[in-house]
Amino acid sequence: MHPESGFILIVVIPLGTGNDLGRTLGCGNGVVTFRGVMHILKGVGYSPVAAVALDQWKVSIQQPALEGVTDALTVTPTASGDTNLPSCRVRDSRSNPEHTTRYFNNYFSLGYDALVALKFHNGRENHSFMYNFQYQNLLMYGIHALGTLCDRLDLPEDVEVTVDGKKLEIPKGMKGLVLVNIPSYAGGIDLWGKKFKPNDTLTPQKLDDGLIEVVGVGGFWHTAFMKMGMKKGKRLAQGRKVGFKIKNDIPVQYDGEPFILSSSEVQISVVAQHQMGATSSKKC
Repeated sequence: MHPESGFILIVVIPLGTGNDLGRTLGCGNGVVTFRGVMHILKGVGYSPVAAVALDQWKVSIQQPALEGVTDALTVTPTASGDTNLPSCRVRDSRSNPEHTTRYFNNYFSLGYDALVALKFHNGRENHSFMYNFQYQNLLMYGIHALGTLCDRLDLPEDVEVTVDGKKLEIPKGMKGLVLVNIPSYAGGIDLWGKKFKPNDTLTPQKLDDGLIEVVGVGGFWHTAFMKMGMKKGKRLAQGRKVGFKIKNDIPVQYDGEPFILSSSEVQISVVAQHQMGATSSKKC
């Protein structure tokens, strides 16, 4: 329990590959040595911890009653691990509309980066021995990202987007849309950025303002240059409610959980706040 706020705080232990929430809260970018979890826990105990509110977002997916469509949440990859969209198998049919709810804290995206996450997920499921260590996983992410150069992604044809009820025009060349709630994405990229002009209608990003930032991503090369700090994401909008009308099968991911989403309508809105433990230490 935090002595000043009285809240029981949630503290992140960064054991994954990207560890974007850990980076945001000052808890480090992951375990890259063999010192183990206890080393991290001791670091948390010796670091000043502050209470930080973090918005949680709800994803409501409404799929129509259609026969012979791909089940959005249980897509089976081919035996080879191929994840190109035409290779997805039909798992079942729906005679009634289906409603699914999911939640995220960090980001929700569709298109390019969700396809990379899906390829990584299916590769790890089929060849787990190749995904045993953090650096190995980062290498595999890069290989799967390079493999998307041959994939077809056309967001204006596949998706219609609204932000607070207003239609959002997707710029040409955008292969991915990211709804980002924290200033770290894909292992440390600040998509929204911190520099603003005096006449900007968009505002700096906050973790607890009930607003989600919508950013466009141009694909492999754009992401690579962003990773090197040479480019930024394309700021598109901020809002309290974001809607998607999915017209064709498209890869989607929320906080690193990827799947293929078929024809459906998606509504995203803030649902709660969590009290998180943040520290100025770079390695909790």
